[in-house]
Amino acid sequence: MPAIINPCPSTALNGIGVQCADNIGGIKRVFIAKYEDVTVTDTDGVISAITIAQDGDKFKEYNFRKATGGMTSTATINDANGTIYYSTVLSLQFNGTQATKQQEINTLVRSNLAVIVEDRRGKFWYLGKDSEVTSTAATMAAGTAYEDLNGYTIELTDISSEMPYEVDATLIANTIIDFN
Repeated sequence: MPAIINPCPSTALNGIGVQCADNIGGIKRVFIAKYEDVTVTDTDGVISAITIAQDGDKFKEYNFRKATGGMTSTATINDANGTIYYSTVLSLQFNGTQATKQQEINTLVRSNLAVIVEDRRGKFWYLGKDSEVTSTAATMAAGTAYEDLNGYTIELTDISSEMPYEVDATLIANTIIDFN
């Protein structure tokens, strides 16, 4: 009987221990740039360098109220075809309807993006390593009841061969982020 050859790289399993009860969910803020302006380098699954093109724009900061933004990565696995990829969906809600916000949402919807997400634990995650992040949904709502949303919601999606890479926090500085 011939030997079965496994063309996939062998990776050792290490296990996962119990996490302390000090975890928190949610995202704090998001930084977005044009995909074509950004180059990244990863070292062992961590983004270790981010370069902005000489004539490119820095990442812009997007803020929103707490508990109105989230990020979820989902693996799609087709064993028969031997394919695995991850869809990471970033959902952001911006309160209040204004022409300037609407214009910004319209620009995001039409753009190819690179995105850095800061979670509530202060960790940074990069979307756009394998290909551009694109908008997959956007809504404007005026609401019905007084407590309903009057504002915009946008979903940005990253399709990648892996989950979002962590970004070395020392890279988040005025060199790549426009904090104006």
